Order: sequence, then C-alpha cells, then structure tokens
Amino acid sequence: MTPMSSIDLEKGRLAKEQDQPPTPRQHDPEKVAEQTRNSMNTQVLPGESASVAYSQEDEDEVDGSRRLQEQKALHILLFLSGPCVLLSSLHTAWACIALVITVLTQPIRLCAQRPSFDQQLGGLLGPTLNLQLRCIYTPLPPHANEDASYHVLMLVVVHMLSPFISLGMVLVAWVVAAFWVSSMVVGDPAGTDKRDDGRETVLTLRGWWECWLMKGVKEMSIGQNELT
Repeated sequence: MTPMSSIDLEKGRLAKEQDQPPTPRQHDPEKVAEQTRNSMNTQVLPGESASVAYSQEDEDEVDGSRRLQEQKALHILLFLSGPCVLLSSLHTAWACIALVITVLTQPIRLCAQRPSFDQQLGGLLGPTLNLQLRCIYTPLPPHANEDASYHVLMLVVVHMLSPFISLGMVLVAWVVAAFWVSSMVVGDPAGTDKRDDGRETVLTLRGWWECWLMKGVKEMSIGQNELT
C-alpha cells in the first residue's frame, strides 16, 4: 500500500464537506431578542382585544351624542327655558299617583306572586325619567327600561324636587339665551376664536340638568354589561 498524499487527503475532505447538508446561518442574538420583544408587545389577549373594541365603541357613541347635542343646542335651550318646568310638574303628580298605587297593591303580593315594591315603583317612574332625558338628547343605554336600573329612593326624590330645581334652570336658561344672542351679534372681531361660546354654555347647562336627572339611575356602562 502506498501512503496517501496530501492532495488525496484534501480531495477527500472537500468531498465530505460537499456531501454534508448546509448548516443554518447563525442569527444575530440582538436581532432575535428585538424581534421577540416586538412580538410580545404586539400580542393582544382576547379579553384585552374585547376591551379595546368596547372602549372604541363607547368613544364613538360619546362623540356621536356630543355632535347631536351641539346640533340640537337651540332645541335644548328652548326646552330648558320653560317646558321643563311644566313637564317636571306633571311628573311630580304622576310620582304621587304611582306611590299610592304601589302602596295599595302591596297586599296583593300575599296572595299572588307580584314584583317587589322597588321593581313596581321603578317600572312606573322609569319611563317618565327617560322622557326627561330624551328631551335633552341624552343617549339611553340598553338597560334604561329595566326596573333594576334605578335607585328607587333617588328616583322619587328627583321626581319630587325637579319642579323646584327646574325653576332655577329656567332663570339660568334665559340668561344663557341673552348671552348667546349677544355673542352672535358681537361675534369675534379678530376672527381667531372658532368656538361658539353661546352653544358651549347651553351644553354646560344641559349637563347640569342631566347630572341631576341621572341621580336616580344606577351607574352601569355598556362595556361592563357586555363583558359580565
């Protein structure tokens, strides 16, 4: 046997390297770590995606309601400048009648299955409160017609005191109307103010009246109802 030359050894080594499959190229550790962090940051759980969707829907609904109230600012001002007192007085009379009816029908619960006192009174006074809210263009949530959506005690208080509070709202509404007319006449000589101060004041007044009426409604959001 003849000894193998260095040329033969080199040829054998090259043949083995050609037969072996190509090894994968090593990745840069820093790039791999950066890609991992990006994937973890962009990953959203199902519950989180649902909450993001609901929050987006709530924001869209609030923006739509705000635009509607801005368009109906004159109607809201006309309602707060007088008709709200008449409507509140009628609702107070209805609240007294509803209290009498609810109290007199309580003995029937001993013989038959009837709604509770709170449910029955909430079912009678809830629609009148919703009517007040519709007059100032407040969006009503899906649970607005359910009896369990109201604080019955505060609902009665709102109905009883609304005529007196609405008198103050009427006085303020007339002052706001005078301010709105004067701001429209004077305008903005510099032309830099793009806001309608009179309209903004009307919406602020509407917010006060809405805040008073909503004291009889439980605080429940649409997103919480859907998620639970």
